[in-house]
Amino acid sequence: LLEAEHVANIGSFRWNLGEEEIKYSENVYRIFGFEPKEFDSRYDRLLAYVHPNDIKKVKDAFHKARIGKTKTDLVFRIYTKSNDMKYMNAIGECYQKGGNWYMVGVIRDVTKQIGVESKLQSKNAELKRSNSDFCQSLERRRERYYEFKISRIFRESEIFF
Repeated sequence: LLEAEHVANIGSFRWNLGEEEIKYSENVYRIFGFEPKEFDSRYDRLLAYVHPNDIKKVKDAFHKARIGKTKTDLVFRIYTKSNDMKYMNAIGECYQKGGNWYMVGVIRDVTKQIGVESKLQSKNAELKRSNSDFCQSLERRRERYYEFKISRIFRESEIFF
């Protein structure tokens, strides 16, 4: 299972919602740039790595899931141990066992996917601008052509008058 997580660039977690401690697979630590068990697994410790602009989004999503015992699926940014920024996708689902509520899920590094999507959006915007410029140029040429044809027709008709 550990090898499969490594290949897929994901890690898994299990969180007893009555406690602040989350159990992470070894690959979660590696995705964050740490060795397994190198940082403690309290919820607030995880938040220390979340990008400041995404902390509220992460807190709100997990709070909503904890209270409503619902599924959560969110993308957020983190800073690794070496201070590299990565995009994570966390998907968690709640269930009850032995009177306790848990959330289990996966954390997936989607940094490359986000980068590719960003480049694609940029290229699409560039293509739209290029198409718009081309259409405007074509319209101007068409207008000049018709102006030329009309003026030529008038000149030729002047010959007969």
